[in-house]
Amino acid sequence: MRKGVNLKVTLAGKTKGDEKSAVDEILKAGQGVHPELKLKTKRVAKDKDGLTLSLYIEGEDEPAHDFAKSTRKAVREIIKEGLTRNPQHKLEVKDAAEHNPDEDDF
Repeated sequence: MRKGVNLKVTLAGKTKGDEKSAVDEILKAGQGVHPELKLKTKRVAKDKDGLTLSLYIEGEDEPAHDFAKSTRKAVREIIKEGLTRNPQHKLEVKDAAEHNPDEDDF
């Protein structure tokens, strides 16, 4: 069954260069860890501590399975791998939670 979830991801630290480009670069580099997922960056906001991302993730999952929970873990793994391949960006994942993008507070 095809499922989708919106996640709000908080990253602490700094990027080198444009934040949106850095996030796209990190996600693309880490995507190989979970090629079964399709990620779309909906929004990137910078604050004094780092970045907040609004992501939409889509993939196949069992009907009764908690897709949001497994996706939060997968996004952390994708970002970690992407940062390993792009050490110029000094970021770490602080939080990844399901959210409604229509109620973005960032």
